[in-house]
Amino acid sequence: MRRAFPASLAITGFCAAVAACLLIHDLLVPADVDVPPASATAPPQPATALPGPPALPNPKIYAALAARPLFSATRRPPPVPVAAAAPAAGPAPPDFALVGVINAPDRELALVLEAGAPAATLVRPGGTVDGWTVTKIGPSSITVQAGQAYEVIKIVQ
Repeated sequence: MRRAFPASLAITGFCAAVAACLLIHDLLVPADVDVPPASATAPPQPATALPGPPALPNPKIYAALAARPLFSATRRPPPVPVAAAAPAAGPAPPDFALVGVINAPDRELALVLEAGAPAATLVRPGGTVDGWTVTKIGPSSITVQAGQAYEVIKIVQ
């Protein structure tokens, strides 16, 4: 008895033969590609100049951001602390707030905001603010002196 030729084997052989024919056709017959003649190509265009940097926006736009500090919980500027009443014979109490301190090995700086001033200023030990001389800059406070009076000003929270 003869065994029947399986149909799946016949279909597989047929597909392999068709694939081989297509591969041979692609290798032997060049593709129809339209290549323009060399004289028909356009000359290269010159590179266009890049635009300059964008203009900066008007600083007045950001006035609201400056009036509302980003790292403050209430988004309001720190209040200027009211110093304790000094004796009548002594100097006027300090009218400024300590905003920040920089204690580095090679320098000590205090960032002080005077009442009514538009911006804070940096002060070194020995510098004066509102008639008070900065005598010491600590990690979170400064000591100021006017005459015989001493005051300790702490960083505004």
